[in-house]
Amino acid sequence: FRSLLLIDIMSNEFNTIDTAISLSKKAEQYYEISQPEMAYIYSRQATNIDPFYKNGLIIYIASAVELNLKTELYYLGHELTKSSPKSAIAWYAVGCY
Repeated sequence: FRSLLLIDIMSNEFNTIDTAISLSKKAEQYYEISQPEMAYIYSRQATNIDPFYKNGLIIYIASAVELNLKTELYYLGHELTKSSPKSAIAWYAVGCY
């Protein structure tokens, strides 16, 4: 949890721009310490920036499952399978709702 605070402080202090990679990393760290709400917030921001970034999508789907967001998972699964029908992550999202 301490490393998350340092990342947030450094981001604010140096006025850095969050990228999909940095947001996904924050989301992953929050997910690992059992804070799916924060993981969801950061991973959703990451997928808004880059909807095809694999690591961001995995945490986004996993945290949505933890938060029981079935409607969002349904929509995401269908959008992903429509755009990438052979993608394992797309079918993972379908299987999660």
